[in-house]
Amino acid sequence: MRSSDAAGCAVDSLSTRERDILFLMTKGLRNREIGSQIGLSEGGVKYHINRLFAIFGVSNRTELVGQLHDVVEPAPTRSETPKECQSRAAAEGPKTVAGRGTAA
Repeated sequence: MRSSDAAGCAVDSLSTRERDILFLMTKGLRNREIGSQIGLSEGGVKYHINRLFAIFGVSNRTELVGQLHDVVEPAPTRSETPKECQSRAAAEGPKTVAGRGTAA
């Protein structure tokens, strides 16, 4: 399984709050802006972002957003389990990213 598939499956397993924060991060919003959009303090946003760093094994938001930019969608989350997601991703095989002509 490609790392983008693994990242996609990890995203599918996140809570709605975590997905919302990731989605807003990919749009370039700062912590304070994210907090005001989802009704959370800036400190609360930082807490969730640090959890996301640990989940995805990255050390900063640039790495995180770089890994997930084409994968993250706003909540609601899908109902499939992470194992079902991994099986589906393996069965679907490589995908081409529009406009890039390379596998995702």
